[in-house]
Amino acid sequence: MNPYTLHALAKHLREPIGAHIDLIGSSEHTEAEYQVAEYLSEAAKSRAAYLIQHLADEAAACRLARLLKMPQYIDLRGAA
Repeated sequence: MNPYTLHALAKHLREPIGAHIDLIGSSEHTEAEYQVAEYLSEAAKSRAAYLIQHLADEAAACRLARLLKMPQYIDLRGAA
């Protein structure tokens, strides 16, 4: 897989992951906004884990996991 494609994909997935953490304790955001951000974060993590586990090119999967700071999902490639 093209490295530029991997970087673009990682950037797209990385933005919502953990975004809800920034909203904790903030009086500027409502509970509904927090819940939406948390849902989007979980959805992005789920998509990232799926891609890491199912990419045909193992080197690309490892690179994507490193870019997303999710190396724990590399070990699950064989279990999927």
